[in-house]
Amino acid sequence: MAKRLILIISFLFLLIGYLGVVSAVAPPQVNVNINLGLDISFPHFDIIKQSEDFSFRFHVFNISNGVRLNNNTVNCTFELYNESGKEQFRVESMEFETEDWEVIISGENFTRVGQYNYLVDCSTANFGGFVYYGFKVTPSGVELTTARAVIYSTLFFILIFTLVSTIVGAIALPPSNTKDEEGNIMSISYLKYLRAVCIMFGWMILIAIFFISSNLAFAYLGEELFANILFTLYGICFGITPVIVIVWFVWIFVSIFQDKKIKKLIERGIFQKNNL
Repeated sequence: MAKRLILIISFLFLLIGYLGVVSAVAPPQVNVNINLGLDISFPHFDIIKQSEDFSFRFHVFNISNGVRLNNNTVNCTFELYNESGKEQFRVESMEFETEDWEVIISGENFTRVGQYNYLVDCSTANFGGFVYYGFKVTPSGVELTTARAVIYSTLFFILIFTLVSTIVGAIALPPSNTKDEEGNIMSISYLKYLRAVCIMFGWMILIAIFFISSNLAFAYLGEELFANILFTLYGICFGITPVIVIVWFVWIFVSIFQDKKIKKLIERGIFQKNNL
């Protein structure tokens, strides 16, 4: 149990430490000529969702006079580079939609998480312009901000605090009936049933911690090894839970039945040695 708690707490520190990595998206590189050329304007984004289609749209302006241009005089090429730096997708002549250029990229090109980059190169007969921009692909498509990290850490602290409090409470409660020095039962202790309830409640919280932490790891960590370990622990714990619940109920009903018999013996002045 202690090793599992250490593993969960370590994940919280890893989750917060990952903030600096997931937010570090490089600024766009554009044409440096401010007097002549094309200015490519586009909606800025830092993160998109894994395996989902995405629409890239751009406006093109003449730098010298600010006039918006169309495909009558301008041709634009689009190139997408994957997390390995290899060209993944290319469109020689982007489609022009009324006022802007658009290319829709299938989610099949975003199956792997990591840093992606794209290059848009537009040109006329006399001059051109380009923009080179980086973004990240994550399973959730949501950026792990400091505020989110604080909220997740707080919620995890509450879960872990509840788990630890439940375990401490269960240890403090008597595991069996009250006995004398010779092992004779002096009275029936019903607190041992509350102890069993606390143990089961703590087990459910542990399963919830594994499940939530694995989902957060899948959503925000680029490497899935840690997420798979947590999800495997969740699967094992959840898989054996039905057996544990059955044994738990059987133990409770058997204990109640035996306690009734022992109570009658105690009321008759007969002490009995018992492990309950």
